[in-house]
Amino acid sequence: MARFTEEWMSNLLSKNNIVDVVSDYVSLTRKGSRYWASCPFHNERNASFTVTPDRDMFYCFSCKKGGNVINFIMEIEHLDYSGAVAFLADRAGIAMPEDVSDDNWAERKAYRKKLQEMMREAALYFNNNLRDEDGRPGLDYIRKRGLEKMISRFGLGYAKDSFQDLKNHLLEKGYTLREMMDAFLVRQNGGNTYDIFRNRVIIPIINQYGDVIAFGGRVIGDGEPKYLNSSDTVIFNKRYNLFGLNIIRKSRDLDSIILTEGYMDVIALSSAGISNSVASLGTSLTREQAKLIKRYSENVYISYDGDMPGLNAAVRAIDILEAEQINVKVVYLPDDLDPDDYIKQYGRDAYLERLKKAMNAIEYKLFRLKMDYDINDPDQLIRYTTMGAEIIKKLDNDVQKEYYIKYLSGETGISESSIASQVRKGSGLRTGTEDGSKKVEEAAGAADNEAILTALLLESPSIADEIDLDGDDFRKYGRIFSFIKNELKKGYLPSSAEIISGSFDDADSTEADYAELISVKPPEGTLNKKHYAHILALRMRISSVQKRLDEAKKDFASKDTGTRKQALIRVSELDRELRVLQEQLSRG
Repeated sequence: MARFTEEWMSNLLSKNNIVDVVSDYVSLTRKGSRYWASCPFHNERNASFTVTPDRDMFYCFSCKKGGNVINFIMEIEHLDYSGAVAFLADRAGIAMPEDVSDDNWAERKAYRKKLQEMMREAALYFNNNLRDEDGRPGLDYIRKRGLEKMISRFGLGYAKDSFQDLKNHLLEKGYTLREMMDAFLVRQNGGNTYDIFRNRVIIPIINQYGDVIAFGGRVIGDGEPKYLNSSDTVIFNKRYNLFGLNIIRKSRDLDSIILTEGYMDVIALSSAGISNSVASLGTSLTREQAKLIKRYSENVYISYDGDMPGLNAAVRAIDILEAEQINVKVVYLPDDLDPDDYIKQYGRDAYLERLKKAMNAIEYKLFRLKMDYDINDPDQLIRYTTMGAEIIKKLDNDVQKEYYIKYLSGETGISESSIASQVRKGSGLRTGTEDGSKKVEEAAGAADNEAILTALLLESPSIADEIDLDGDDFRKYGRIFSFIKNELKKGYLPSSAEIISGSFDDADSTEADYAELISVKPPEGTLNKKHYAHILALRMRISSVQKRLDEAKKDFASKDTGTRKQALIRVSELDRELRVLQEQLSRG
């Protein structure tokens, strides 16, 4: 079977969202965090086929087929593993490598590596320019912005006001003009080639692997454009990267991430001691970026600019993040300020206070909607209330609906009953999923500690580094746990789709009980997932030791007098280990 690099497979899976792919074959109905349909693999009257996007998995409770998006294509198109990968690559418009031994693939990999090495050399050169007299404009600008301490942290640099400076340096280092053009460092016009970045403070864009893949440049003075960013290249695609990711990936216990519009906001926040921020790269937030964010935290504060484009972009970002089951709050900054300017004007503590007062998704959507209406005008008040009811209608949770009906009533003076009536119009889920939902509950109720822990690791794989287990401690999901641990050792945090794909291939995917993995969730009110995982791991170890102790006791009973001593020592050791683990569990 062909094998593919982690980077290539990650790109493939991120471009083939499981809900989108399955929707090409069946009509899905959303209920809560899942999607339901009649199973495409067998005839049925009730909807027992479900897609769980936050774990990138599908499962049919009737025919028991399940897996990730590759497994789905294997079943629906009757393809083997390599064929399904090729099918999805074609769907996403991705060039298909034959396998890791293919000569063309090896050439492409070597070329990408050379470009990354050249980009690192360029970043070092830009950084060293700040120490030269010719780099004084860049250093003065950085000092003026109060960011001198951030030079090392973010690798800031300066591109001299020259058309040939970087080009000549890289030529001396043995790189070609073609390589420079392919990496968006040099541009050709007629017979002339020249540096793209000139007279700019340089901000390297570094991916989660630590590779320099692009640059941003802030002009010194009044030139245009104010900000110049690398275009997409062989090694860089804006949709799949975030500025600051190389910083936050070093933190294992991120409670939340602050999402900003620009890299200068991330640098300014870091300078103020707030180091959990990232920024999209010259583009609106994409689904791929949201998936990337979720690998590191399920809680996001959107902190976009306070002007109208920023306010509107925040509304769009809410929907993208929530589609990935991310908890969203929005920080509103007054007077059209961005986070950088707000901290300069009001200080770090004032910004942190804004974070504390951040609005949740519905509050913010109603807040933004209200800006479009003069609620002192009766007609506009009615339109605002009607549109607000449309926002509330989309909520799945009835308790939330009731809360925001009261909230909107309090804002407008319109009765709760009238707003509730408007919310009910056209709402209500399509029927046919109740039986499937019951099966989810049954599977979740039957799941043991191992299944619950494995499902938790699919959502938050970084927790695997914090628990004292190895693959042998698992009965069914040891391969999943071992795969996650190996990826973490490489410094890579895999998505749930990558975990399933990397743990089970076409020959052995049936080892996983997908019904359990899509059904179980931590108990309501579980705030500390790491602590809960620690408890589950202790329970698993206790169960394992108890089993071995019972076997050792049986072994002891069957021994003759001459060989019982060694068996007794084994029983004593296991009994002591069991009591230690039980004591740890009792302490929580």
